[in-house]
Amino acid sequence: MPHVEQYRFDSGIRRRRAPQVYHDPNFIPFRFRGPTVITAHDVSWVRYPEYHPAQRLALLRANFPRALERADRVIVVSEFVRQELQACFPVAPEKIKVVYNGVSTRFLPHSSEATSKVLSRHGLAHGQYFAAVGTLEPRKNLHTALAAHARLPAAVRRQFPLVLIGIEGWLTDKLHRALEPGLREGSVRKLGYVSDDDIPLLTAGALAIVYVSVYEGFGLPIIEGMAAGVPVLCSTADALREVAGDAGIMREPTDVEGFTEAMQALIDDRALRERLITAGTARAQSFSWQRTAEETLAVYRQVLA
Repeated sequence: MPHVEQYRFDSGIRRRRAPQVYHDPNFIPFRFRGPTVITAHDVSWVRYPEYHPAQRLALLRANFPRALERADRVIVVSEFVRQELQACFPVAPEKIKVVYNGVSTRFLPHSSEATSKVLSRHGLAHGQYFAAVGTLEPRKNLHTALAAHARLPAAVRRQFPLVLIGIEGWLTDKLHRALEPGLREGSVRKLGYVSDDDIPLLTAGALAIVYVSVYEGFGLPIIEGMAAGVPVLCSTADALREVAGDAGIMREPTDVEGFTEAMQALIDDRALRERLITAGTARAQSFSWQRTAEETLAVYRQVLA
């Protein structure tokens, strides 16, 4: 998801292009005379301010409420975010429109032959690792994933390492300390930034996607994993339940033992994996960027009417 950062809108572009609608994917840091649309991805900074840098909190607190007031429509990426917005801010219900994220058509099942080049570059084997995809930040709750994986027998966790795929985020000092034992042992891998070309193949090559966030507005990696024909193990965070439906294994975000048992079951039980793959593939078909684009265009038409 895009990070919320302050920027200056180029008024020269405004004058030259004379846009009919302005849509900001996060919030509006300037006044615009025409119809405006914003997208709210979550309000984690309200619910869990301790998970965000002070500068970002100050920026959001100063700008987000005003953006809600100015906007003609507010697009949210899940029903959960709609409920959160109404619980946290005095926004009129009729201004909010749920438009789910989509999943790229590049996320699809791949054979071991298709993934081998990318996986070998990272020292991985097809179907023999758990993938945790996302920016390294406190909200992703990677401490729980690490603790759960560390409870597996030593030989098993080395055979099926936990692979973290994502850029460095913020407030990660504790996470790096928690990573050290697994990195030394070889049971944890930290890939850092991975290209957009490689991520679909790294996703498709995993034994399962592990996504144990405390709080999310949508949870794109779980639906990408499902589209790629990979079982999903995720937390019961509200938005993840909404997006995953009954197509994934879910545990409470603090249930370390439960996540360990689920990881072991995914390793041992081929029938379980196949059931999850079938359910997940069907679930992913409900989310497409084509549908997202069409529903977003409908919002533009509403504000122009």
